[in-house]
Amino acid sequence: MTGVLFMSATPKSGGLHDEIEFAGVRLEDSVVENARFSDCLFQRCVLGRTQFRECRFVNCRFQHCDLNLAQFPQSVLSNVSFEDCKVVGVLWIDAQWPTRGTPGLSFLRCQLNSGSFSALRLPKLIARECQARDVDFREADLTGADLRGTDCAESLFAKAILTGADLRNARNYQINPAETAVQNGRFSLPEAMALLYALNIKLDDPA
Repeated sequence: MTGVLFMSATPKSGGLHDEIEFAGVRLEDSVVENARFSDCLFQRCVLGRTQFRECRFVNCRFQHCDLNLAQFPQSVLSNVSFEDCKVVGVLWIDAQWPTRGTPGLSFLRCQLNSGSFSALRLPKLIARECQARDVDFREADLTGADLRGTDCAESLFAKAILTGADLRNARNYQINPAETAVQNGRFSLPEAMALLYALNIKLDDPA
């Protein structure tokens, strides 16, 4: 992001928004269609249940925003970051994701509960120090993902690819290495014991 140059009241359907700061925008239960956002900054915006239909977000940042139950049907997100945001119940599977390359999606200290990334190709996804409870990661390609310090209680990872992923200090995850690729992943104790329990391995203390 090269720096925000202009201020705008609200995102507009069909608009081209380049290097614009959206500050304190309230747009609940609204629809924004065919809009393009490039190098934009969203700060303290309330966008709950807003539908971004066939929009495009490139090099954008969301900070302290409420996006609970927001929808991104057929929208493109490329190099987009969320910091201290509420993004509960978002079905990321509705967005349009590239078949090659990486979308560059990152979350820091966000609430991601009850969302779905199922079967998406999201290598190098960052979801650090987040709440990611009851999230569907099944069959997702999370190669090299950074999930450090994230609470993954009740989240699903069946058949996901976590090769080279970093889950140090992540907690409450239930990952079965027999059905999930975890080669070269990084884990920390005591949480990593859950991997052994899933394989039905019994550990005895030395006599």
